[in-house]
Amino acid sequence: MNRGSKKQGKPVRVDQQRLFHVTHVRNLPSIIASGSILCDDLLHDDDRAETAEVLLSSDENRAARRRITIEDTTVSAYVPFFLSPDASVWGSIRSREPNVRLNPDLVRSSPNDYVMLVATVASIRALDTTDLVIADGDAAAGLTRFASEPDQAERMLSRFALDDSGELKLVAEALVRGEVPVSALSIIGVASIKQRERVKQQLADAGLNTKVAAHQPWFAPQ
Repeated sequence: MNRGSKKQGKPVRVDQQRLFHVTHVRNLPSIIASGSILCDDLLHDDDRAETAEVLLSSDENRAARRRITIEDTTVSAYVPFFLSPDASVWGSIRSREPNVRLNPDLVRSSPNDYVMLVATVASIRALDTTDLVIADGDAAAGLTRFASEPDQAERMLSRFALDDSGELKLVAEALVRGEVPVSALSIIGVASIKQRERVKQQLADAGLNTKVAAHQPWFAPQ
């Protein structure tokens, strides 16, 4: 049997695919207080929440996400997740490199100032009422393709999983409509033990028991 035929027989468990939402640690208290990660539209809904303290996306990227639609809904109505802890945009933050998708002020921040909120495809689908869309690139880019139907999303995720180079996952996004409850997270990754203890206390104070782990490789400059 050649290598290609072995590849075709490899089982793919897309439900176990991890999804990574990066935010600044100063945004975490409002996420914990509301009990959910909110999409950009809800973050700017005066009846729901205050604006995030530290905005990661550039004005241009956020404006594009308010223009581009998935069927009849703008991208800004979705919470964005990466499909890899080494995603390209996160790599720019880790290395303090300018990126047109990012707030230019972020080059002055340290990667240790961020937290990684981790869910899985299975935990998102278990929410039932939540729409999950997979994008094969920047959701604000005109040529990006979206898989909004479950079977389409399954095929796109399978293609990413079978990509030996891993490059497809570095640019892809998973988009969750509306909000993602903290209870759907499997882990919150932080850069240090000190940060871990601080976040654990914040969660405990809110009556939440999400696992928190210090995993410095996720935050090391690339």
